Amino acid sequence: MASKQSKAGHAAKVDPLHAARTQGAAAESAKSLTHSLPFTAKKTNVDDDDTMLDDVDVNGSSKVPHKKTIQPAEGVQQNGVPDGTPMMESDSNYHADEEDGDELDDDVYVMHVSTNWDGTLAGSWWSDFGVRLYDLERGLTTAGTQVMLGHEDRVTGLSFGDSHNEPHAVFTCAEDGVAAMWDRRTGRMEQKFRAPLAGAEPVPFLSIDVGAENSLLAAGTDEDEESRLLFWDRRAARPLGSYEDSHYEGITQIRFNPMRKTELATAGLDGLVCYFDIRQRTEEDALVSVLNAESPVSKIGFFGPSQECLYCLTHSETLHLFHAQKAVAMAEFPMIRERLAAQGMPSDFLIDCAYVEGPPGSRSQSLLLVSGDHTGTICLGDVTLAGVQKLCTVQSNLGHKKDVRSVAFLRPDPTSGVPAMILSGGEDGLVCEWTHAKTKRGPVRRGGARRKSRR
Repeated sequence: MASKQSKAGHAAKVDPLHAARTQGAAAESAKSLTHSLPFTAKKTNVDDDDTMLDDVDVNGSSKVPHKKTIQPAEGVQQNGVPDGTPMMESDSNYHADEEDGDELDDDVYVMHVSTNWDGTLAGSWWSDFGVRLYDLERGLTTAGTQVMLGHEDRVTGLSFGDSHNEPHAVFTCAEDGVAAMWDRRTGRMEQKFRAPLAGAEPVPFLSIDVGAENSLLAAGTDEDEESRLLFWDRRAARPLGSYEDSHYEGITQIRFNPMRKTELATAGLDGLVCYFDIRQRTEEDALVSVLNAESPVSKIGFFGPSQECLYCLTHSETLHLFHAQKAVAMAEFPMIRERLAAQGMPSDFLIDCAYVEGPPGSRSQSLLLVSGDHTGTICLGDVTLAGVQKLCTVQSNLGHKKDVRSVAFLRPDPTSGVPAMILSGGEDGLVCEWTHAKTKRGPVRRGGARRKSRR
């Protein structure tokens, strides 16, 4: 673990960017998001279509009530899954060839799946440069699927943002150098953001996220001489600047803190996980803490009662837990695949983690780890500071036949703590929906009818 004074040998020397002042109290309330962001002022290309965006009332200076920091493993109730753990049942799955009638190659596969804030919409990006959206009220059916094509190279990021006031907005980025806002109602890119061009070729993006009620868009680049974290003010459709000294290789992950709207985490191919408070006036002051995972980072995410902690998965299949603000390493699992294999869990690779809270009023919370093997089997484990305890297995014979690339969680079961719904996407071109064997179906589809798997 490194403090903000030691940034892998990089010195942060960044002048603040002072955005043009606006009229009235709104300018003062958004000060931390527009006037004081510690960016290097550089010209950035922005393309706008004529379609007007929904106005979003943003109060950038709002503060989350202070909560006492609690180590996630203390007082965490075990999920209580008995021996002979019930398997997850495949409720439906969907193959790319059936989705939109396209003649897709055998090597077209699902790279990522995620859900929006209320679990009614899921999205995925594919290796054919396409983005698919799924209306989960209608299920994984052709009628409930929307295909959005517009990127000219591999899609690398997708976010639904954090605003309940803009439910039709979807954000993506790609190696074609475009970060975009799509409107689901039109199926079009309504905003396009590009990085400054170093030459004839576009600057590829590897990651994207949107914060501050969808007013602040951040995207990470992968460039030969530097990697930048770029910011745009979506309301004014203008660039705000960049961080350029914290990462020295491609930025693969960006996550705004869901409770502290002016704080975000980034991770990259350099093995660093950086945590920023973007209210500060320089990049050096904004950098709160740095974790060196010593391997390229594949996934990061927040967890804990106050979202004060971060998990980190690496390309060398290691798991790290640390306190973001205190720059304290909480746990490190360099040999985690061996531990998983000893419990009979699939251990060829780690897929992702998810933080699951119990029902309202409950103090129960769990950090779940998802691992997989090359036959399509995935398994859930409960993570504590001492290790990982197996919870349940998702049966591969009912769904995936190849590596699962990504998972998304919906509606945890209040009795067991195991998610009642899981979406998964894999190298076999399938997006599968899973339900827990002991969990009754929720209103996922009209009528709640159970369907046979579609191949």
